[in-house]
Amino acid sequence: MGRRTKRGTCAVCGAYGDLTFEHVPPSSCYNTTSVRLLEGMDALQLSPDANPRHRISQRGMGNYYTCATCNNKSGRWYVPETQQWVARAADVLGTIGGRDGQDASVHPRLVYVAFAGVRPLLFLKQVVYMFLCINGASFTERQPGMRSFVLNRDSQSFSDEWHVNIGLTWGPGARTVWGTAVADLLGAGGATYFSDLSYPPLHYAMWQGHPYRLLVPCEISQFKRYGPEDVTDVTLPLQVGFTHGPMPGDLRSKAAMERQAAENLRDRQG
Repeated sequence: MGRRTKRGTCAVCGAYGDLTFEHVPPSSCYNTTSVRLLEGMDALQLSPDANPRHRISQRGMGNYYTCATCNNKSGRWYVPETQQWVARAADVLGTIGGRDGQDASVHPRLVYVAFAGVRPLLFLKQVVYMFLCINGASFTERQPGMRSFVLNRDSQSFSDEWHVNIGLTWGPGARTVWGTAVADLLGAGGATYFSDLSYPPLHYAMWQGHPYRLLVPCEISQFKRYGPEDVTDVTLPLQVGFTHGPMPGDLRSKAAMERQAAENLRDRQG
């Protein structure tokens, strides 16, 4: 049986035609099992104990985002590299353990993770590729530099205006938030354009503007300084958290969310 398609505009190259189902993250990065998909107002009801309405995707998280050409380019150029990063992240979570204890703590955990023999630029390109997918063709049309960065394997031109951060997540759920404006919570004024993708074991954020209070600290935008064939070792400080809520960038534990809810209630009651 051939690959199923539907008609539309490719979220990466912008061509109109047949679209293929694109797993985001890639299917080889543990994204092959059925997932609950929450949309619209149902997603805003997400909380550690809630069970909002949802639909099931049997083939994993993704959608008809890209044409076959872009789908295949990503699969050849970037996915094999990304598999190494995801496998290493999963190993780290398995090694540190203590998931339930961390979920009962209000304090986030930070671990230093060594990635050996990796090609950082290719990993960064796959992350940006995934964000182009979930943000859609209209977003990519407004970001020609980002499109060129992904479609040209050798390109190191990624705008300094855009930032990419990563962290570790236990789940229990997955989350996709296409670009949204969030109020700056650091008192610097303005707003941040923020897009979020969380699927165990990794959390990804792409943003522009002022840093966001819930943003994980590890930025990988500097990976653009490497060439596509540069192999190196990198050690990254990765925050470990959970995907309990709908807010972009939110990796708080259940205990931290409950404490914040209690504080908000006290503030409302005076």
